[in-house]
Amino acid sequence: MFPEEGFGITSGHVTSLKVAGSHSPPDGPGARPSTHVSEVDAAVIKILSAKHNLFASGDNSIVPDGWKTTHLLFSLGAVCLDSRVGLDWACSMAEILRSLNSAPLWRDVIATFTDHCIKQLPFQLKHTNIFTLLVLVGFPQVLCVGTRCVYMDNANEPHNVIILKHFTEKNRAVIVDVKTRKRKTVKDYQLVQKGGGQECSDSQAQLSQYSQHFAFIASHLLQTSMDSHCPEAVEATWVLSLALKGLYKTLKAHDFEETHATFFQTDLLKLLVKKCSKGTGFSKTWLLRDLEILSIMLYSSKKEISSLAEHGDLELDERGDQEEEVEQSVSSPSEPEQKKLDPLESLDEPTRICFLMAHDALNAPLHILWAIYELQMKRTDSFFLEVQKRFDGDELTTDDRIRTLAQKWQPSRSLRLDEQSAKAVDTDMIILPCLSRPTRCDKATPESNPVTQKLISSTESELQQSYAKQRRSKSAALLHKELNCKSKRAVRDYLFRVNEATAILYARHVLASLLAEWPGHVPVSEDILELSGPAHMTYIFDMFMQLEEKHRWEKILQKVLQGCQENMLGTMALAACQFMEEPGMEVQVRESKHPYNNNTNFEDKVHIPGAIYLSIKFDSQCNTEEGCDELAMASSSDFQQDRHNFSGSQQKWKDFELPGDTLYYRFTSDMSNTEWGYKFTVTAGHLGRFQTGFEILKQMLSEERVIPHLPLAKMWEWLVGVACRQTGHQRLKAIHLLLRIVQCCTHSDLCDLSLLKPLWQLFTHMEYSLYEDVTQPGILLPLHRALTELFFVTENRAQELGLLQDYLLALTTDDHLLRCAAQALQNIAAISLAINYPNKATCLWNVQC
Repeated sequence: MFPEEGFGITSGHVTSLKVAGSHSPPDGPGARPSTHVSEVDAAVIKILSAKHNLFASGDNSIVPDGWKTTHLLFSLGAVCLDSRVGLDWACSMAEILRSLNSAPLWRDVIATFTDHCIKQLPFQLKHTNIFTLLVLVGFPQVLCVGTRCVYMDNANEPHNVIILKHFTEKNRAVIVDVKTRKRKTVKDYQLVQKGGGQECSDSQAQLSQYSQHFAFIASHLLQTSMDSHCPEAVEATWVLSLALKGLYKTLKAHDFEETHATFFQTDLLKLLVKKCSKGTGFSKTWLLRDLEILSIMLYSSKKEISSLAEHGDLELDERGDQEEEVEQSVSSPSEPEQKKLDPLESLDEPTRICFLMAHDALNAPLHILWAIYELQMKRTDSFFLEVQKRFDGDELTTDDRIRTLAQKWQPSRSLRLDEQSAKAVDTDMIILPCLSRPTRCDKATPESNPVTQKLISSTESELQQSYAKQRRSKSAALLHKELNCKSKRAVRDYLFRVNEATAILYARHVLASLLAEWPGHVPVSEDILELSGPAHMTYIFDMFMQLEEKHRWEKILQKVLQGCQENMLGTMALAACQFMEEPGMEVQVRESKHPYNNNTNFEDKVHIPGAIYLSIKFDSQCNTEEGCDELAMASSSDFQQDRHNFSGSQQKWKDFELPGDTLYYRFTSDMSNTEWGYKFTVTAGHLGRFQTGFEILKQMLSEERVIPHLPLAKMWEWLVGVACRQTGHQRLKAIHLLLRIVQCCTHSDLCDLSLLKPLWQLFTHMEYSLYEDVTQPGILLPLHRALTELFFVTENRAQELGLLQDYLLALTTDDHLLRCAAQALQNIAAISLAINYPNKATCLWNVQC
């Protein structure tokens, strides 16, 4: 057998093997005889065994032709995983093996060797076995040199290309077109890795053969409590994530009906639910693919770590302490860090603009700029000249005096970390107890920024697509940052966390795939999934909403509701109602001076962590000098992505939606006239629990089988409170659900219609405002229309149920009675004056006149 390492691999070996693999013997009359495989074995033994002692002496076991070569290639791949350039070389070895596997002469021996290695898992966590599993389930899609891809140009036309170079930090790649031989630099998201049709089908067939063994590996490792300090903890969590990946790919290719016995006859389903309920501990911005790449790039064997530990225990401990301090500062920055000086504070506007220009154009740190500014006696003109002098075309040159002075302005490490990765961390699932009754609301929250009707709005698919592009860029930036700040030394503990996070994400995908194809004859129960209670299922839905695409999430929801046990539905519905009590989305307002100043060049951003899109609403007074003074908005700092420009009178400022969680804006004005300026409100839209609760209840109230088992009266009580407390789109969605409940309720499950009193007061206030302000356009606001429909339908339903009088009395207020009485007296007085019949009403009228 081959040893695990020590081959002395060079790039020449890999390149030669890659060329040999790509020219595998053809199948046909002109093909070489089968002895060709044994010749390759003989050559491998002759050239390599004497020099590297690859074969154990005395190993006379009979193996099929090609076994020695196949073993060598898999072992070389295992060594590549443990090298400092592991990803590129390991991917090259995998490509060689895939090419050989497509050749009939090699297919059987490769399948036999793969079976030999996979069956040793999870008990023998050798590198060769892990590499074999990695080849079987597939490497993450990486843009290595020589990778075949399909490039989708701006016209959505496909082109077959080959990667020449990849720039991870820039999210770009240099490609060459296979047909035209032209080179071009393109963005990552325009590239789709190409896979051969036959190779793909062969791979899927192999995967399906091992579905039961994948389930066995996953069950065994999920039941084994593995601590990060165990010698093989990194390898075990890696194998677990790869086994779950194999299960996930198998479920995508085959119906659950074919494999459901594998899950129902074991405890794997229960173990998956338990694993899914844990948090990854990483930012939600990370893509699964990038976590896999990070795992391979940072992988280092335990032998290297143990030898390092003998010489550098102190260094390892210091690095671990530093990482721990960074993680603590991410979650809650310490007081000294929060008191760090702001370099832009106390600067006048021209100097501040000068700082920002130098920072953006020259990529100069603000604390270095401030040190130069102080050394120039805080004179803006000499500061600008000094910065120009010190810029050498690549970076700003500094000396010891500048660096020493800059320390007091230098931000702490925690503040330099990416904002959203510090605030949007995937945490453990905490299932809160479902309250029996909500807090009663006596007054509806007034609308500060009412939702208006847009004739043309961005579609959800467009926003999702743009958000996905942004997330790819942010995840790539996180990957680049982690690879730069960590080396292959002393990363075993961190690597355990990365593999654990990858395993959790694949466990979620596997569970989602199972529920999406759940067989109709098997009920979804607490016992079969080992839930902590029916509400646990609602929290799992919330987890899937942030994981899966919308159409797939809706399919999961429908399948579970169709097969869910009846005694679970009521608790799930009330938990969803509690989700909708989640506080409203964050709102931020930005505005200029009114009127603004001449010669303004101001740039800033609005960042709301966790938002999937931002809704921008302009004030009706917005006005700037058309064509001269402009407000630019975009989703990227270079103002290239999703850019919108606004200038001119009020009619030119149209509300819009921007994908992502960050809005960059820049306002510029010239030396001529000034107008009122700008003011806009930014509201975050995100896939929070409110949206999860709304989608669950909407689906429940549309399922005829589910409605009889729902506690409609309790749901009504919760949702009226939601409609009173929430504003904007959330309030409209709550009213939508109230309309459904009104139409579904019966004599046996009557809703307390008197709870609508705060909403009735809000509605009457909108009605009176409409009559009093005749300058407003005749189109009603969406909330006004929604409340009109709600009270119209509710009144008709109350009449059908014989509750009309009680309903009207419950909604009537003293203010409303006074207004009605005053209106009646005015009507009587007007008629009396018209017929010249004085009475008490006309006396009151004359007094008022």
